[in-house]
Amino acid sequence: MSALLQEFLRPTDRKRQHEMKGRGEAEAVVQFAIDLLGDPRMSELTEQKWKLLDEALPDIPNRDKIPRESLKSLFLRYKYAETNGWSELTRVTTTTIKSRWGGLYKFIDWAIQEKHYSGPRYTFECIDPENLAPLPRDAFDDEELLTLLKQPLFTRCKNRMHVWQEGGFFVQSHIYWGFLICILTGMRTGEVGQLKCANIRTDGEFYYFDLRPFDARNGRVALKDMRHRKTNAGGRVIPIHHLLIELGLLDRMQELMDKGEERLFPEWDVYVRKDGTQRWSQPLANPGNT
Repeated sequence: MSALLQEFLRPTDRKRQHEMKGRGEAEAVVQFAIDLLGDPRMSELTEQKWKLLDEALPDIPNRDKIPRESLKSLFLRYKYAETNGWSELTRVTTTTIKSRWGGLYKFIDWAIQEKHYSGPRYTFECIDPENLAPLPRDAFDDEELLTLLKQPLFTRCKNRMHVWQEGGFFVQSHIYWGFLICILTGMRTGEVGQLKCANIRTDGEFYYFDLRPFDARNGRVALKDMRHRKTNAGGRVIPIHHLLIELGLLDRMQELMDKGEERLFPEWDVYVRKDGTQRWSQPLANPGNT
């Protein structure tokens, strides 16, 4: 099964790249199945083993209050809860569990298609009553916003590399702009990282981010030139808050364009998964010391 996982994640040629969508997200849960079941051959996956996996998935705890050494895999988190109990741990949401089902289904369907597995497609269904109900996405309240905006990143920081430490410099880095754009527009972090200077448009009065897949007024475009979004609703037009303009976003755009730079945040690094797919949210999702 582990050998098949490596094949499942192996980057493919450009004409089949669209088939790789979602495989990177499936890696962790497929690895959990491998660790839990002892890396069996696909032909050895009986109804009983699928059931064992199904019943174990709700028992993977949230990351909170788990030692660093037990955070390296889902299986280590599972074993930590099994050994230490749940008194200080919390369970993941039903949304997370169903997302992991989706990753397993993607792997199983691929194995069936490639004739690595001929058994029935198991239906996952186990959810523990203690698993948390999902909460709707909510906005920052005023106190949370003030706490964030009082950080050295927005006042004065140590230097460009240490924006969370107090100092004497005001640095409008990609982290600075990323947080402000997310707060003032509701854009996803991954969307901000992919912004190009050309995405900033104006109707003569207002400025906006144009995230539509392409501008139909300019005719048809190749698939490679389309702006790919997480959902169909992601292709949209977003007004740029006047505060972003006043803070110098247009100046940044013009300076970069004068240098021949296409991206609005060229210093924003993309994380490339093993399957070749890209993740743009890392700098804000895990800002660390930068």
